[in-house]
Amino acid sequence: MSDHLVNKHSSSQRNQKNLPTPSPFLSTDTTYQRLQNILDSLSSGIDSLVTGFCSVCLQFIDDFQKTQHKHEEPFILTEEDLFDSGSSNPLFLGDYSYDDIDENLQKYQIKRGLSERGYNNIVIDMDTTDYWVHKLCISDKSLSLGDNKKNPNVIVDSRDYTNSENENILLSLPQNDQFLIDLFIRKKEFSFSDFKSYQLMRRIETYYENKINGGNNETSYSNNQIKRIHYIDGEGATQVYMFFEKELTGTYLLSSIEWICMQDPRRNFSKDHPQFPGQNYPGLRVGRRVGNMLIELEASKGRDGLSNAPEYFHNAFMYHTQNFRFLNPAYQAYFDCLCDSLSEDLKIHGLSAVSWAFQNGHVKNTNGDIEVWNPEDQIYPTSSKLQLYFSSSGYQCIYKAFRKRGYHVSIDWSDAKEIWKYSLKDFSTSNAKYSLTSSL
Repeated sequence: MSDHLVNKHSSSQRNQKNLPTPSPFLSTDTTYQRLQNILDSLSSGIDSLVTGFCSVCLQFIDDFQKTQHKHEEPFILTEEDLFDSGSSNPLFLGDYSYDDIDENLQKYQIKRGLSERGYNNIVIDMDTTDYWVHKLCISDKSLSLGDNKKNPNVIVDSRDYTNSENENILLSLPQNDQFLIDLFIRKKEFSFSDFKSYQLMRRIETYYENKINGGNNETSYSNNQIKRIHYIDGEGATQVYMFFEKELTGTYLLSSIEWICMQDPRRNFSKDHPQFPGQNYPGLRVGRRVGNMLIELEASKGRDGLSNAPEYFHNAFMYHTQNFRFLNPAYQAYFDCLCDSLSEDLKIHGLSAVSWAFQNGHVKNTNGDIEVWNPEDQIYPTSSKLQLYFSSSGYQCIYKAFRKRGYHVSIDWSDAKEIWKYSLKDFSTSNAKYSLTSSL
């Protein structure tokens, strides 16, 4: 697993507010008055989003009361239902205490790895107040410059660091970067229609149907995204989503990694350890250990797997080395074709440079189209039910069919000078006419 793994929706998850869960039942004058008071207090425009929400609720209540028959029993929504978000589960993912997490950090030698990099005063911050997403932050006392006294799970460092030799580094470190490992994860029951891959296949099928029937596919952002997906067409998408509907029966309890970042804010990037897309600081080199810990946490509670949607090519590649597989067999075949096509590039230039090539539009297919990285669901199965899915004849049949297509991409490094600095190759000693395209 990567020392720096970023998944989509990370920004929204980090800024998410803990709002009460809406209820379908509405009534009582006190509830109405409570909402009216809240709306009045927000009239100055402090929070337009909440104001809009309250306005909709007020209008809904008003309309409901006007149309309700006088002999009908009203739906009841208590103030507690509407304004109390409920007691949060103090256990991480509903199962693990603070001590459990600490023990697992020891068991998988994550603390040892951090100690080897000079971090010996580890701070564990476990936030389970959000109903959907639980948050785990591992830091060190030397990095904790903010006031964390409000959180009882955070050990507050009382020592004076003003005269430390790292003063300049620490004082310039933004508060949002004062961590070593930052994880946002949620536990959820998935049916086939909940997976991103299924939803995408249905959209691709619709896009090609509209194209055949002369419909307008140019106005939608979603359609513009689909236009950049070259490994599969409408017929292939139909085959895949029908396979999902047939094979993914029932529900699957997964923990989905919404965001994970592992960083060493005290170190700088180097030629041997270049910057990856999305990174602000070098990694900690404990990614595989963290991955093993998360997998074991899933397996020990009988869950079906650990999932993610890797935002960058290097994320998917590193998850792949830990036996994660894409839920979509066609996409797994496509990903393996990418790795085959770029095997020489990976060997000569390294994973960072290749990932930057995707990021900057230097990876192209045989038609000369830019290959845009569009991630799908990538899963490590921990239950026999999900393991059987990946080994099923249906999965293997689709995988082999798309693998035989031999999807091919290449990188012209002579046209990618802005990312040479991320390459393991020393371009300063290369021929000025240097040009390399990868081959199978």
